[in-house]
Amino acid sequence: MGGPLRVAMVTGSVSRRAGGLFNSVRGLSLALAEHNIDIRVHSLIDGDTTRDLPAWAPLHPDAAPSWGPSAFGWRPGLGPSLKDADVIHQHGIWQGIGLPVLAAARAGRATMISPRGMLDPWARANAAWKKRLVWFAWERANLTRAACIHALAAAEVDAVRKVLPNAPVEIIPNGVDPGPDPAPRQMPEGRRTCLFLGRIHPKKGLARLIDHWAALPQETRAAWRLQVVGPDEVGERDSLQARAAERGLIYGKEICFRGPLLGSAKAEALAEAHAFVLPSYSEGLPMSVLEAWAAGLPVLMTRECNLPEGFSEGAAHEIGDSPRALADGLARADLPRMGDLGRALVIARFSWTAIAARHAELYRALARRQGARLAAR
Repeated sequence: MGGPLRVAMVTGSVSRRAGGLFNSVRGLSLALAEHNIDIRVHSLIDGDTTRDLPAWAPLHPDAAPSWGPSAFGWRPGLGPSLKDADVIHQHGIWQGIGLPVLAAARAGRATMISPRGMLDPWARANAAWKKRLVWFAWERANLTRAACIHALAAAEVDAVRKVLPNAPVEIIPNGVDPGPDPAPRQMPEGRRTCLFLGRIHPKKGLARLIDHWAALPQETRAAWRLQVVGPDEVGERDSLQARAAERGLIYGKEICFRGPLLGSAKAEALAEAHAFVLPSYSEGLPMSVLEAWAAGLPVLMTRECNLPEGFSEGAAHEIGDSPRALADGLARADLPRMGDLGRALVIARFSWTAIAARHAELYRALARRQGARLAAR
C-alpha cells in the first residue's frame, strides 16, 4: 500500500454539541496526523459547527446538512466520500451516519465502530423503542459487518458481548493532552468548588448528586459549592435547579449552573476548582475525568465511569447511591495528593501521543486484513 493510510472518521457532530466526542474524536484525529495517516473527518452540520470548526485546524472537517429529524442524522451523499478510504471509523451509534458506513462495509471497505458507551444497558434502555427500530433497520448489520468494534474499557467489552457475542473487539482508551504542569492545588479555608463538567443529561446522574449534596453534613455543605458546567442537552437544567431549591440548596452559594465552556474558559474552570465530580449511570470512557486529572484535580466518580485505574492508583474516590460516600470523598485530607496521582496516571497511560500510536497500528492491521480478503476473492 503506497502513500499514507487513508482513514475516514465519521461522526454525528464536530461541534461542542457532541459532548465528550468533540474532544475525543478531535484529539485522536489531530494526533493521528503525526503517524503518516491521511485523516478525513465527515460529519453533520449543527448550530455550533461554524464556530467550532477552527478548533480542528489544521484538519478541515467535511460537514454537511442532514435530512429529517436531527436525532436521526441522515446525510445524503456521504457514501461517495468514503469510497477512497482504506479504513472507515464510525464514532457513536444509533444515527443515520451508520447507513453509508454499512454500505461501505458491504462494498468491501474495512470499517471500525466505536459505540462510545452507547451499547451499555442504561444507554440501550434510554429511548429503547427508537433504538430497537434503528437496531433492526441497520445498526445490527452495521456492527456485525464491522472489521472491529472499538471499546474504550473492559466494561464496554462486556456490554458489546451481550449483544454481539462473536464480534472482534479491541480496547483502546480515550486520550488527552496533559499540557504543562498545573500550579500546586491548594485547599483554602473558605468555600471550595467541586466541579461537574459535561452534558446535562439524565445519564450523568445530576439529580442523584443534588439529593446527596443536600444530605451532606452541615460542616461539609458549608465548606463546598457544587458548580455544574455544560450544555443543557435535553432540557433538564430547569428541573435540576428546581430540585436544588426544593432541597434547600442556596443558589450561587451552595450550587450554581453555567453553560458550556471551551478552550481557555474551560481550562480556567478546571484550574479554579478544588475537586471534580462525575456521578454517571453510564459512560464509555469520560473525557472530562481525563481532563480533570490532567489539570491535577482529585476526582469523585461512580464505578460506571469505567476508569477503575483511578481507584486502584489512588486518583479517584468512588461515589454511588450513598450520600455518605460523597461526604467521605469531600472530607478526605489527601485530595491534593489524589490530583497529583491523577495527573501522573494521565501522563503514563492516557496521553494522545501513545493512544494515537495504538490506533494507527490497528488501522494498518485492519487495512492489511481487508486487502488480503479482497485479493483472495
